[in-house]
Amino acid sequence: ASDGVIVYTNPSFERLFGYGPGELIGTHVSVLNAPTKKSPEKTAREIIAALDRTGVWRGEILNIKKDGTPFWCAANVSTFDHPTHGSVWVTYHTDITERKRAEDALRASKLLQEKTFESLDEVVFIVEPTGRTIIACNAAAERVFGYSEKEMLGRNTEFLHVDRAMYEEFGRKLLPALEADGVLHTDYQARRKDGTVLATDHTVTEIVDDSGRRTGLVSIIRDITERKQAEEALRESEERFRLLADHAQDIIFRYRLAEPPRMEYISPALARITGYSPKEFYADPSLSYQLIHPDDQDTFRRMIRERWTDPVELRWICKDGSVIWTEQRNTSIFDESGNLIAIEGVARDITERKQTQEALHQARELLEGRVERQMVRRNPYRLTFREFTVLHLVAAGRANKEIARELDISVLTAHKHVANILGKMNAASRTEAGVRALREGLLD
Repeated sequence: ASDGVIVYTNPSFERLFGYGPGELIGTHVSVLNAPTKKSPEKTAREIIAALDRTGVWRGEILNIKKDGTPFWCAANVSTFDHPTHGSVWVTYHTDITERKRAEDALRASKLLQEKTFESLDEVVFIVEPTGRTIIACNAAAERVFGYSEKEMLGRNTEFLHVDRAMYEEFGRKLLPALEADGVLHTDYQARRKDGTVLATDHTVTEIVDDSGRRTGLVSIIRDITERKQAEEALRESEERFRLLADHAQDIIFRYRLAEPPRMEYISPALARITGYSPKEFYADPSLSYQLIHPDDQDTFRRMIRERWTDPVELRWICKDGSVIWTEQRNTSIFDESGNLIAIEGVARDITERKQTQEALHQARELLEGRVERQMVRRNPYRLTFREFTVLHLVAAGRANKEIARELDISVLTAHKHVANILGKMNAASRTEAGVRALREGLLD
């Protein structure tokens, strides 16, 4: 005890530290101590104080083997009157290295859990086994619900629910779900401290001990209010679009190109225009192609392949075999990766417009034929072909807008032609020019 020199070691001690029999006799005890933050002198003072006070010291010491390996021991130190060496310290060492490693791992695991617990964006509550009382919560719980940790701990979870009826409904679902699957996953409305109602995604799982007994619950809550609002806005937007499309006079459609290709939506105007019902198009994906007149099939395929966005005129074959003219405008729809997945478009029946155009074309050809014949016979005012044509329409009482439509020219151009005619004929008005042309035999 006076000089710290080892006077005896037993065989177990020698095996534990890696020394041979008697190898440490006469060696200072410090050879056994691994370097630590606490100095050997301080440890010695603590041992001496404990021995003076109680006659024994117990503690943990980091030792070092002969090969330099550090290891932890539980040490027990007491005093003994030796017949040769007088008062000496007797120490008993037990290797606790594995236990210390397990404790360090447990502490690290707990620290990691605590940091993870606090850093999660989701709200986490630890609740007692019946799901009623909160015993722990993370920082996200304070941020989302507006209560301090002190206000939530030890409180019944009812305050998080919108009303008692919803709280009781949640309770009726909870325990049966835990008994069946060990987890409950549900959406429900929750209330913040300021009264704001939140849409939440709620998952509750069990904490069980080694015997399988439920010792608590972990409740993870995600605020999905923005997502729900976006979904509701999208639903309302789609509903408004469907109402608009269902009552539109034009055909509105969406055709999916991804496998399997099919018509995803086509408006009810289809039945009025073609005689086919939307249900027939949904049932037969090829009907969209069969509808196109054979002479326009190539144009239709080019429109799809080259992604034309300008209006395209196509002939359709109706269910009763009749042919109509349509004007179709398409929009290409792509996914997030840039892949073409669908075609959306609008098609309208322009048969009457085409018939009107054809009638005007035939009338124009007839009129221009008469003009050509009369210009050969007589043209004293040196009118051009177009001016002679306009003169016929002026004499028939057509206004400039009507002349423009029949000759497929602008109103301004029609006005210029009329002005030129009046100038060449030295006529004061349209009526005078028409009457003179008839009287002079320029027009039949």
